[in-house]
Amino acid sequence: MLLFDKLNSNNYNTWNGDMGAWFRAQALWRIVSGVSKPPAVSATPKEGEEDKLERWQLKADKAAGIMWLMVDNTQRVHFRGIKDDPVNMWGTVKEVHMQKRPGSTKPLELVHSDLHGPLPVATCEGYRYWITYLDDATSYRAAMRLKQKSQALEAFKLFKATAENQLDARIKELQDEKGWEYMSNELISFTDSCGIH
Repeated sequence: MLLFDKLNSNNYNTWNGDMGAWFRAQALWRIVSGVSKPPAVSATPKEGEEDKLERWQLKADKAAGIMWLMVDNTQRVHFRGIKDDPVNMWGTVKEVHMQKRPGSTKPLELVHSDLHGPLPVATCEGYRYWITYLDDATSYRAAMRLKQKSQALEAFKLFKATAENQLDARIKELQDEKGWEYMSNELISFTDSCGIH
């Protein structure tokens, strides 16, 4: 079995990346993404046409089967009537999990952030804090461990670069759930310079 968690109601962004990488490693991504279409077969099949179609169908079956196995039982309801169609399966889970939520309407229009800690005892690696980010529209989320509160700026820069790249959007507003208590002058200056309110 694959080395990542099955899709559930809370892990779409991580699952999407892991599952997409697996499909690429197995040379199945072009089928799942819809780039590779089934080869045409003439009314009177030419030599090799039926073999090409059979190879393509076997790959499509493999992709659909793995996708079925890599979703939690609670998510399989989304595959009713399409469990032999990996393109539709992939698009359906994306549509279900990336639908817009009440509040903001576009990815990264509003990002919620919260700093937690200090832990009473540091981890073995020396971490005492963690910071979370949540996109209001898509529920895209991230959590990062920090050794000190002062690392919040570097954590935000990393989140910003990753989220903006993955969601193909720019952060418009950052909302700290505790009233900006951890926002340093440097972090405020950085967000101002990026046009983030």
